[in-house]
Amino acid sequence: DSYGLGILWIMLSDDIQHYYWGLEEIVLEYYREVDKIIGELVGLFQDYNILIVSDHGFSSRPMYNFHINSWLREKGYLKLEGGRLRNWFSLQSSNFLRYLWKWLPDRVKHFLLDLLPSKADGPGKKKLSSRRDFLIGVDWKNTAAYVDATSWGIRVNASNQDQYEHIRSQIIGELASMKDSDGNPIMQAAWRREDLFSGRYLNEIPDIVLLPSANYTVNQFLSTQPITSSKRDRNLRGDHTNCRNGIFIANGPIFKKGHQITRASILDMTPTILHVM
Repeated sequence: DSYGLGILWIMLSDDIQHYYWGLEEIVLEYYREVDKIIGELVGLFQDYNILIVSDHGFSSRPMYNFHINSWLREKGYLKLEGGRLRNWFSLQSSNFLRYLWKWLPDRVKHFLLDLLPSKADGPGKKKLSSRRDFLIGVDWKNTAAYVDATSWGIRVNASNQDQYEHIRSQIIGELASMKDSDGNPIMQAAWRREDLFSGRYLNEIPDIVLLPSANYTVNQFLSTQPITSSKRDRNLRGDHTNCRNGIFIANGPIFKKGHQITRASILDMTPTILHVM
């Protein structure tokens, strides 16, 4: 039977690096086996165009949590309800939830996140909605910015466009200048969402998109300290939260042999495949 596209997804490479990152011989042994599989496929389909693609890279697990909502609170962007006693209770409750969250299996976390309210986008559909219900004791009426359970960006509350742009610019500037006690930047980058994304669901993406530095991961839970040690799962040695650079290899009649492509993006994959087809 004729067909235009076939896909082989190798998922174990993700697990191998999560659990064995830094154990070079184990990782290399696995990739030698993957290389054999790819070699067999290329040999069988010599007249076909083949793309080898990953959607992210890998690195060591970050050593620290950056509790960005705690930082936003320190800067005055996020407000808690009530007085000192209620603030203390909210922080302690959040700390308890944070420690509990560390040890929950991922499948339980996904189940709990799915229970949180999500705005409808037509019959039978869900938006990429904010999951701010995870934050305890927040005064939403007077909060200008926060990070919800998605953890990958800051959402801004503003009464008008000028205030909205001012808050975004101010936060991005403050994040860019942030350093830890060793003088290292905490964030690699912070972007306005429209600088990276476009399309129908742009308004559902956080207003500021975050990329932490290699040693940090963004944590949405409020904490008494903005930076804490990351001890979520000592069995996990590798992580890809901050690793945008994946791989792209092309082989086949349509591709130039020995040519190196620079600045390729995962967004290029779909139009490339459609062009080849």
